[in-house]
Amino acid sequence: MSSFHVKILGISGSPRKGKNTDFLVKKALDAAGKIEGVETEFVSLADYKIAPCDGCNHCLKEARCPIEDDMQFLVQKLLEADGIIIGSPVYHLTVSGLLKNFMDRSRYLKMVEFKLRDKVGGAIAVAGLRHGGQEFTISTIHNYFLGMGMIVVGPVINGFSVTLGGTGSLYQGVGESGVKWRKVSDDEVAISTSEGIGKRVAEIAKKLKLSSEK
Repeated sequence: MSSFHVKILGISGSPRKGKNTDFLVKKALDAAGKIEGVETEFVSLADYKIAPCDGCNHCLKEARCPIEDDMQFLVQKLLEADGIIIGSPVYHLTVSGLLKNFMDRSRYLKMVEFKLRDKVGGAIAVAGLRHGGQEFTISTIHNYFLGMGMIVVGPVINGFSVTLGGTGSLYQGVGESGVKWRKVSDDEVAISTSEGIGKRVAEIAKKLKLSSEK
C-alpha cells in the first residue's frame, strides 16, 4: 500500500473570530487529527473577503467565477481536502450570511464536473437556545454538500444519539436572576457531537482513500 495522507478542512462560517463556532469546528478537527494518517486545517471565513453572488451565470459557460476576491484561494482549499467540516452560527434559523455567500460563490464547482464529488462532509451549528434552529442550519449545510455530490455523515456516538451534526447552544437555564447563558465550551453535548463529527468525517474519508489506492 502506498503512503498517503487524508486532509480534513474545517471551515467556520462565523463573522466573529475566536468565538463559539470556531471553538466547535476546532474540536471536530482535534478529534479528526487523532486518527492516523489524517492532517487538518482550520479556516475562518471572517479572515477573507467574499462578495455575494451577483447571478451573472458566467459559471455556466466557464469553470470559474469572474468576481475577483478571496474565493479563488478558498476554492483551492476545498479541492485539496478529502473531508470538509462546515460550522455556522444560527442566524434567523439558518446559516450566516457570510457562509451563504461562500456556498453561492462555489456554485461553479458543481456546474462543471462536480469537482467536490465523493468528498466527505459534516456540519456543526451553534444557536442561543438548545432548539434554536440548529437542525435546520445543519440541513442547509447538508443540502449544500449533497448538491455538490458529496457524502454526508453525522456523528456516531451511541444508539440514543439522533443529532444530524454538531449542535451547540448558549442557553443554560432560568434562575432567580433570569436567563442564564454560557459559553459553548461549557456545553458537553456540543463538544461530544462536534468531536463525533470530526471523527466520523475523518474515518470515512480515510476508508475511501484507502479503497481508491488498492
